[in-house]
Amino acid sequence: MSGIGIRNPIMSFRLCAAATVAAAGAIGWGVLEISALGRESTLTAAAIGLSIPVLVIGFAMALNFRWAARIMARMKRGEGIIARWTILPSEVEAFRTAEAGRKGDSHNLYRVPKSLPPEGMEVIFSEDAVMIGDDFFGLSVTGVVSFKSVTARAGNPLCIEFLLSEFRVVKGATRYRASNVAHVLRAPLSKTAGDQTRRVFEHFNNVLARKTLVKKDFYPGRIRFGLIGAAVCAGLFACGLALEFLGAQLGVIPMLMSVVGAVGGVGALVLAGLAWLLMQGQRTPPARP
Repeated sequence: MSGIGIRNPIMSFRLCAAATVAAAGAIGWGVLEISALGRESTLTAAAIGLSIPVLVIGFAMALNFRWAARIMARMKRGEGIIARWTILPSEVEAFRTAEAGRKGDSHNLYRVPKSLPPEGMEVIFSEDAVMIGDDFFGLSVTGVVSFKSVTARAGNPLCIEFLLSEFRVVKGATRYRASNVAHVLRAPLSKTAGDQTRRVFEHFNNVLARKTLVKKDFYPGRIRFGLIGAAVCAGLFACGLALEFLGAQLGVIPMLMSVVGAVGGVGALVLAGLAWLLMQGQRTPPARP
């Protein structure tokens, strides 16, 4: 399955949490060694320098997978969904065959699993995501991966198709450059879905036109969280420096305070800045061609 979708987020959360804890341990070890030696060595510099990005990224990814697990659980319970239907095993097999025969079409991000439950497979839509069986895909108009259109595709069975755009930084011949990579996500429609199919098309087209704002308080909340976190971390950093300057006999505590404050403050400011940019993208209507 493509890295854009998520399957088994709990396992991914555990792996990211383990990486975060290991990185925090490496940073702590490096600080203790510096305190014991009275200077920085190549090993301690490498341990701290390499572990800081792992700590920040691992923590962010752990939160992301934990969030995805909670969203998937709520969708399965029927909370906050806009449409839901079941695809019978015969329809899933027909969809598998149709996908294999789409010569020249873009590769579908969703892969039909080899084994299917006898009762069939559920397709569940929330305001900004879809679950196809056990696979979860976000459908936001902002972010690293965003959707650009939603259409119906003829076939047996009929399917709903989302055009997605993924922001990547790729290495060219001489330098790195930003690039948007197009993807396609297709999900089978049920003959018994009825008005639910129409509801899905109307909702996501309204989201694209910015007539409907999904979770409009999400990004402002992230901005507040980031700014408050940055202020707290700045205070922690300042206290660490002050204790070092005053020569407080507290061992490695002042240095730990400074390191944690600096790393946390930068991360919090990045979070707030990204949230602000995404909020602007969520609320600004797309330019007309």
